[in-house]
Amino acid sequence: MNLPLWQRILRVSGLVCLAFPSLTFILWQYASGVGKNQAQRVQIYHSFFPEFLNEPFVVTLVSLGFCALGVLLSAISLFVPGITWKVLNIVNIAILGLLTLLYLFWLM
Repeated sequence: MNLPLWQRILRVSGLVCLAFPSLTFILWQYASGVGKNQAQRVQIYHSFFPEFLNEPFVVTLVSLGFCALGVLLSAISLFVPGITWKVLNIVNIAILGLLTLLYLFWLM
């Protein structure tokens, strides 16, 4: 099936938006296991990111933005033909939805 370029980009871009929120979650899990107290865990976690992302809640807000964008792009991609891509996009929406709830919980 020969799809237009915008549809091919749309199919993959929703999956790409999953990368940053997943990476930040995995890095926090790593920092939680290595650090001895909360201050040390936060210091280890912030050492993975550039200086401008070390402000309070910036990484969480960027991750929330990627989650929202990924859900939107995956929802739009559900209308592109191909059963494999539809299943991947549904799984992507579910994972990004759970990560969104997790990041919203972290903001409390």
